[in-house]
Parts: sequence; structure tokens; C-alpha cells
Amino acid sequence: MVVGPSVSVDTEPWLLTFPGLGTATVAEDGTVTIDPEPGEGRELRSKALLNGWADLISWSRKGFSLIRGSCLVPSATSDSGLLLLGGDHELPEVEFPLLDRGWHLVSDKPTPVSETESGLIAHPRAAPLVAPKRYRKQHEWAATALRPDSNAFGFEVPRVHAPIDIRGICEVRTRRPNEVALENVTGLERFSIGAHLAIGGMLSPARDAREPDEAVAAHVRAASLPVCSLRIDPKTISTDVDSLLTWWDSVIQQ
Repeated sequence: MVVGPSVSVDTEPWLLTFPGLGTATVAEDGTVTIDPEPGEGRELRSKALLNGWADLISWSRKGFSLIRGSCLVPSATSDSGLLLLGGDHELPEVEFPLLDRGWHLVSDKPTPVSETESGLIAHPRAAPLVAPKRYRKQHEWAATALRPDSNAFGFEVPRVHAPIDIRGICEVRTRRPNEVALENVTGLERFSIGAHLAIGGMLSPARDAREPDEAVAAHVRAASLPVCSLRIDPKTISTDVDSLLTWWDSVIQQ
């Protein structure tokens, strides 16, 4: 019988067990200790343990929410961040063109956030940008395999190291025939996106049960952000991203 990953929360610190990688512990204050399995590839296993669930649960135990998206900013000195939502295939298609245009990464998905009365604050996460191996041929940034024989690589891209105000949200997906590249999202659809941003379960903030009115308030703040839907086609990705940048300029000018 194959035993999968497990998390024990009955004692302190929490114990995370990942067959084939090793174990990690996460203390109540978020401190992480890594113990990779010995042998060849130990360093890769250590990074996989740290940058995977251990890091995410650490943010959760420190009281941060984790958002289903990556966050980028237009420059190293910008104080306004764009949250990108999408699948493992779609997000790199937009992230890399933005980085080519001088943008910087705050956090690859998931993004740790805190809430204020006025909105959401994205916090920098040290884990590398994760993308398929094929992006190594297209970009000069250093990249290493996340695990032996893995198609997923971690890219060391330009990034910022300070908390950033999230000013807009872009939902990315593949464009279907006869669809336009970009549309504003409003009304119930925008509220629905805001209500489903946060990851639940083990990655809820310290697994606490917020008061219902606090949770609703957080959803309303997220839903008040400008939202667009970007439908991409690999053949027109440059002009698709140009459309996103035009939309972003209109957001910043508001």
C-alpha cells in the first residue's frame, strides 16, 4: 500500500511527512525545520520540502491567508500589485512576458496576504517561480529542477521583498474561438472571484474560525478590487499581454 503525504497537528510542532522527500516541522510561530531523506539529491529534496507545503503552512500558522494566485508589480519601486489567477499552464504564459517587460515577482502562487480596512496586502514569498522546463529555452534566468526527473523548474526571476497593496485582479485562461482577449468583470461574477480567492482547510490562517461578519467583510474588500478576465492564445500572447497592461494603466489611474 502506498502511503501519501501526511500532516500531524496533534502535538507541537506540527509534523509533515512526505514519502520520498523527508519530513518537516512547523512551529506555532511559523519556524520551519527540514529533514530530507539521505542520499543523492538531498539538496533538491530539502528545497522541495521547504518551498512546498512547509512554507505554506508556516505562513498559515503566522496568521496569513493564502490566495490562489501569484502577485507581480510593474517595477522594483512600485507599491501597487497585480494578482494573477489561473492554472499551472496559463499563469507562466503571462508571468514571463510581464517579467520580460520589467515587472517583478512578489510571490508565485499561492500568495500570502493580510487584510486591512482598505484592502489586501500581498507579502513576498521566497519560493521560486515554478514553471515547466520548456521555459528554460526561452529565458535567461537561472532555473533548477524542483525534484529529480521533474518537468517543473524553479526560476530565479526579478522580485521585490516588501509587502505590496493589491490594486487589481486578473483571471487568466485559454481563449476559445470568438472570444475577446480581455473583458472587465463586474457584478456577481466579481464578487464570486473575491469570495473564492483564499485557500481553506489546512492553509486557512492558523486553522481559525473567523467570525462570519469578518469573513464576509474580507470577501467584500476583495470584490471591490478591479477585476479583468484575460483569455490568452499562445500565438497572440504578446498582444494579449499588451491588452492587460492597457487595462492595468486604467486601474492605476483611478
